[in-house]
Order: sequence, then structure tokens, then C-alpha cells
Amino acid sequence: MDGTPLGNIDPARIRKLLALEVVSLQNCGVEQISTGTFANNTYLSVVNLGSNNLTSLPHNAIVLHGPNAQLSIRNNQIKNLQSDAFSDNPFLCGCDIAWLILDRELLARVADRPTCSSGEAFVDLDPAIYEELC
Repeated sequence: MDGTPLGNIDPARIRKLLALEVVSLQNCGVEQISTGTFANNTYLSVVNLGSNNLTSLPHNAIVLHGPNAQLSIRNNQIKNLQSDAFSDNPFLCGCDIAWLILDRELLARVADRPTCSSGEAFVDLDPAIYEELC
């Protein structure tokens, strides 16, 4: 539905789409999403909300499943993430998070000590490894 002028997303409608696997709402003018909007579907593995007007991402607004889960919120107006936005996620901790691991000041602002799927905390990851390999 990329490019469809939606404004805001009706969580009740999304929750009815039980077999939904991929949602792409890029450049749809979305300004906000509510807690639980993309949280009740056990098949959902990809959500693209890029190039919208989001200013925040509430905790549990989006819950993705599967080892290749992807969330894109790039090119929005998000200035803050709630302290628990990263909690309870099975991060693989590859080069895709190098931007965060290499920015120690930004990493220090991430609350709840998010962990990799291996159990290692983000703050305990060695930035030198990311500099060398990524």
C-alpha cells in the first residue's frame, strides 16, 4: 500500500488481518500508530513505515516474528523512543546494529539493557569487532 494517503492506521482493522506477513506503508502520511497496532498477528515478520510523519513509536505497537524479522522506520520525525522500545526482541546483533554499537553515547541512552538472541547485552558488545568487520 506504499504511497496510499492513509493519515493514521486503524488498529482494529489491522488486527483482523490474521494471516498478514508483510506490511509496507511507506510514504502514506502516517502520523501515529497505537500500542498493539501490529502486535496480534503471529505471522507478521516485516513492517515498513518509512517516509511517513511518525513522531514516536509506542511500546508494543509492533511485534514481529521469525528469524528474519524486519522493521523500517527510517525517514520519519521520531526524536525519542520509549525506554522499553527495544526490550524483548531477539536481536541477531550483526552489522545491522553497528550504527548503534559504534555510537556509545547513543547506546548509553537505550534503556532496559537490550540483548542479542545469544543473551549478550548490547552494552557488552565490543565496538572494535564492529569497526573491523562492518
